[in-house]
Amino acid sequence: MSIVYDDREKLFFLETAHSSYQMKVLEWGLLKHLYYGRKVGRVSMDYLGQRIDRGFSGNPYEQRLERSCSPDLIPQEYGCRGTGDYRVPALKTILENGSRSMDLRYQRHEIRPG
Repeated sequence: MSIVYDDREKLFFLETAHSSYQMKVLEWGLLKHLYYGRKVGRVSMDYLGQRIDRGFSGNPYEQRLERSCSPDLIPQEYGCRGTGDYRVPALKTILENGSRSMDLRYQRHEIRPG
């Protein structure tokens, strides 16, 4: 199995002998699921995801003028409650102040051998 990160495109490529898994760090820090299936190599599968204006879905503040990037429509790797993604969340929390929202954003990573 190999894990490769393309810093220019912000893409993670995870490969086994017969399969590929890809995810991308979006410009505002969400992790977008791109592909899982038969081995395709290190070719970005980002073209499979369409960006469509969905006026009923909110956008992250950083993308307030771009109407096609709602967390509710992006196939996120790890969706959370209270961030505009109205699907079933991967994580539910109640913070000390009673808030149930958690806005997880990509910060950094480290790929270790083995």
